[in-house]
Amino acid sequence: MHIEKNVCDSVVGTVLNLEGKTKDGPKARVDLKKMGIRKHLWLKEGKKKMPWAPYTVKPDQKTQIFRWMSCVTYPSGVAGNIARCVNLRENKIYGLKSHDCHILLQRLFPVFIRPFLHRQVVEPLVALSRFFMKLCTREVRKSDLREMQADIIYIMSIVAYRSSTLHLDVSHGKATW
Repeated sequence: MHIEKNVCDSVVGTVLNLEGKTKDGPKARVDLKKMGIRKHLWLKEGKKKMPWAPYTVKPDQKTQIFRWMSCVTYPSGVAGNIARCVNLRENKIYGLKSHDCHILLQRLFPVFIRPFLHRQVVEPLVALSRFFMKLCTREVRKSDLREMQADIIYIMSIVAYRSSTLHLDVSHGKATW
């Protein structure tokens, strides 16, 4: 579960652009430029603001997500703590335990990202959620593990491919390949 918490913190932090949790920062953007990839994400000379990435939720939409997360209720003992960990004023999540991240990544994340991100971004993220759902079942067979190994390789290759080829056409607000 601790690996799942780390994955949850990184993925949710990056998608929601949470300060201190995101893996997408100025250093990462400079590295993209050094590698000569994803030109649309490079930092512009003289500008401190990073270009918007198609795998992050826009700031105005982030408020809607946090409002939704603060209203979600689960039975006591299942995930009753998640709503209390959401700070609406600052649009932050704090104090999530491993089990809260388990519920967030497997159950809530696939629901709240669908309306705000492009389908090409959502599909691999939902597949990652399903991977952890399968991994955390009570009983896992060897055949399931072989299938999951193939699944995770596919998921990671799709993430790598799509993140390198997804561009945002600002004039129409659509993702293009």
